Amino acid sequence: MRQKYRIYIYTILMIIPLLILFYISLYLFIYFNSDNFFLEDKVSKSINLKYRASQIDKLDYIFIGSSKTQNHISTNKFKQNGIEIYNYGRPGMFLKDFSFAVNEAVKYYPKYIVLSLDISEIIGEQNIIKKLKFPTQFDYNFINSIEKENTLKFISIQDRISNEIRLKHLLFQFNQFIKNRFLVKKRLLYYDLEINNIDCNISYFRGTMKRTVFLCSNGDGFIVTNKFNGIKNSIIKWDTYKIDNINFKLLNKLIDFIKSHNIRPIIIFQPRGYGIDYQYNNQIFQKINTKNIIDLTNKYNKDIELWADKYHFNYLGREKYSIMLLKLLNKNPNKNR
Repeated sequence: MRQKYRIYIYTILMIIPLLILFYISLYLFIYFNSDNFFLEDKVSKSINLKYRASQIDKLDYIFIGSSKTQNHISTNKFKQNGIEIYNYGRPGMFLKDFSFAVNEAVKYYPKYIVLSLDISEIIGEQNIIKKLKFPTQFDYNFINSIEKENTLKFISIQDRISNEIRLKHLLFQFNQFIKNRFLVKKRLLYYDLEINNIDCNISYFRGTMKRTVFLCSNGDGFIVTNKFNGIKNSIIKWDTYKIDNINFKLLNKLIDFIKSHNIRPIIIFQPRGYGIDYQYNNQIFQKINTKNIIDLTNKYNKDIELWADKYHFNYLGREKYSIMLLKLLNKNPNKNR
């Protein structure tokens, strides 16, 4: 019996160093190839950001947000107008996962850091405490400093360990990179797109023939689908008194953190989706610690030709949204405050 346990113990002791070695090797591979690609992980994007920032004199904007940021903003559209940006969007990265990204962004002292989020993160349907999806130790410490007795009760030790390691997620992304990077042209042709007409250098893609996400070396992404048929139009009324107090405190703490580095914060409430008219009282904005607020919640919600699915723009929508953002940011009277 003892011999059996010894075998188990020795096996575990052998596997753990191998996993650690593999994780370190994967990290180093990402680090040394950050000029060519990134994995959809906020640590990987921080490495890509470091490389991109080293290639220019100074960043004007760093955009932080979810897949809507990654797949809706064209770095090249801004660059064509003499504005240098970095797209720090990452699928599933909502407000509670912003802390690490903001901490990385302030290291490069851009003129502005743009926090792009859905209005529902502070009011409405997501008015509940949710787990951090991709936390780092900095995220835990930052959020824990807001409200120690309440904030971290929902994070178990198992969640903490698995999210810190995030091997499963990185392996999936790495597999997609290896498998699909040489098939980019073929997948683009399937959608009648020419690689020369794309405004970024595509590294790889993921998804099916029905819906494909292309990832670019500069931090951008974009979504292409066969056809989006839309949904039935509806109206959603949100009670603005149902505020997510923790998220609201977190948003204001992130704003103050950005300001403490002499960087100007801008908040963008991004387009929520196609076919739905969201009604709410925007007086809630008065409680946010900046006047640099751009509310686009209902923007383009009836323009079906711009949407890849219910919540994401297609390539055409991405282009139109980027041009509109460029104009709005240039005209924003409060952005120097």
